[in-house]
Amino acid sequence: METIESQNKNNGDSANPSGMYFPYRIYCQGKPCTCEALYKVASRWSDGFAWEWKTYGLFCEACVLKGFARGLAHQKICAFARGENLDKPMILELSPGQPSIQMVRRVDLERLSETGQTQPGEVRS
Repeated sequence: METIESQNKNNGDSANPSGMYFPYRIYCQGKPCTCEALYKVASRWSDGFAWEWKTYGLFCEACVLKGFARGLAHQKICAFARGENLDKPMILELSPGQPSIQMVRRVDLERLSETGQTQPGEVRS
């Protein structure tokens, strides 16, 4: 019987930190982008008993700040039932194979968005 690792060996996919191989890539949801997604824009939602991620989108480096701005706008118009809470959106680094709770928050990129930049490498004068 073949393992997932042996089935995917030499197919061009890279291993993630857990050693598992995935036969697919996650692509940016920015339009019309076709790059691989590196970031998740999401908020923590809670009903007072449990919490989960409310995902606004998955984005590449070039699209993440626009996606973050969209997430902020969507969060502001959300309606809630009694006891529900939705935190401010965050930019999280995608790490295949890692639980969502262990994603690294990219506050540096969130701050760039506050300056009005639309791309991480953009220089403002």
